[in-house]
Amino acid sequence: MNVAPMISVVLGAVLALVGGIATELWKQRKAARAAARLVWLELILARSALLGAVALGQWPDDFPFSDDVWMAQRDRLALGWDTKAFRDVQTAYLQLHAIVTTPPAERGDTALFWPALVTVDRAAEAVGKEARVDKRELDQFRRPLAERLEETRTFVEQVLAAGPEGMSDTFNEEDFQRNAAGILFHSKELVAWLWPRSKALDQFPPELRARAAEAIAHQEHTAPPWTRRQTK
Repeated sequence: MNVAPMISVVLGAVLALVGGIATELWKQRKAARAAARLVWLELILARSALLGAVALGQWPDDFPFSDDVWMAQRDRLALGWDTKAFRDVQTAYLQLHAIVTTPPAERGDTALFWPALVTVDRAAEAVGKEARVDKRELDQFRRPLAERLEETRTFVEQVLAAGPEGMSDTFNEEDFQRNAAGILFHSKELVAWLWPRSKALDQFPPELRARAAEAIAHQEHTAPPWTRRQTK
């Protein structure tokens, strides 16, 4: 009996099965990476706000937190993550949710939220690695968290002291990117300085400039008077 044809059929079936499994795993990893990138954008915003609050000792009026992406994408992430990493991110979101749902006046001193910041920062790093974000984004986590807090505090103090006239001579784009937490916290004071109307509108495509101008005008109208005078 010639078994060669049978062996070829079996071997072909095995190779097809292995190839199918490998393709499916590749698709799962790709989907998990895409999900991680979305979660990264959501989580890093809340992390920056919490870092700014702890660094500056004040709660922002509007804490930028949402868990919509996490709720929609966590099933994809769960497929490729170990239990601890997934639990750490889930815990970070639960702690952020607890902060947001508590009125600012009832949260207490921001210094008490150092443990929560550590948890959220660690979770953000894990998500960033899974998402394979730019190395410069991940490099921030190599520095001690306390050092980053102090840098944010010093940065905001220096920017407010320099005022809109002296910022361009004192700071560069990297400074602002590295200290996004301070910018988020003092959004009304700093955003109006960083992106004056004439310069900001140039960054929008023509079809969006009218809406952008209305939004910027509204921001200027609701900003403190001393800020509005600087942006005229």
